[in-house]
Amino acid sequence: MARFTYRLGFPIRMETRSIHEKYEILSVLGSGGYGKVFKARNRATGDFFAIKEIRMMSSEEGFPQSAIREAKALQMLSHPNIIHIDSIITIPKCYFVMEFCPTSLDRVIHGGKDLSIGEKICFFQQIMQAVSFCHQNNVIHRDIKPSNILISKENTLKLIDFGLSRIIKSESSNDLSNRVVTQWYRAPELLLGSHNYSFEIDIWSCGCLLYEILTKEVLFYTEEESDVAQINSITKICGSIPNNVMFDSKSSINSLETYLVSKGISSIPYAIDLISKMLNIDPAQRPQATQVLSHPFFVK
Repeated sequence: MARFTYRLGFPIRMETRSIHEKYEILSVLGSGGYGKVFKARNRATGDFFAIKEIRMMSSEEGFPQSAIREAKALQMLSHPNIIHIDSIITIPKCYFVMEFCPTSLDRVIHGGKDLSIGEKICFFQQIMQAVSFCHQNNVIHRDIKPSNILISKENTLKLIDFGLSRIIKSESSNDLSNRVVTQWYRAPELLLGSHNYSFEIDIWSCGCLLYEILTKEVLFYTEEESDVAQINSITKICGSIPNNVMFDSKSSINSLETYLVSKGISSIPYAIDLISKMLNIDPAQRPQATQVLSHPFFVK
């Protein structure tokens, strides 16, 4: 465990007693490449928590890089719309103890409940507040999607899963992996193989997310899991994607706006303008998160 705290480079509350001594495991909330997430109850207080069990690759490799990145990011990012990590427990395995939220944005969007326009705008505003705070602290999330946004019982949205996040020291970097972001929300520059990108890829994902909140549909949906299929899905709506960033993206914006009008989004003031800006094919032309928050779309 000393190796883990050393690599983090800052203090973190660690607990060495058994997870079962402090918490009662109630159910499995989900699982994936990272391990499993459980709903648990603190035996002393009765409070509920989400506990992520970290899947260890081998004793020689130590902690997965994704776990280290997530711990680093969550310790840096104290914000009402970002999930809070309470502690790390190391017995019998490694566990992240985090606040519990009863549902996700994905379930709300694609469930039976219809949100009002005001609720949709409020939800998206909370998402952008979280993303803006990440970017102000030089963190790119790199996997923004509905299932990575939880909703508390007070209807507060919480951005989660920072396993793919990166802390960058400058506005862009040329050594970043392009195998990030879930396919439907992946920006064109990533699909074209770019290793030189920055916060703009999160803005693209958020633009896709806004469309999905408003319509209950995935904008760039494709059944095939491949970059080529995803590029084709984007070009059907936005037009051709050039291989360089120095181009006039006006025709692409017009194609997207025409599609958005056909989906009835013109009835929501300023929604088409905001989505079109966030989904600009040219990453240099996408607004910053702070600029998105000042857009007239959010004016009550």
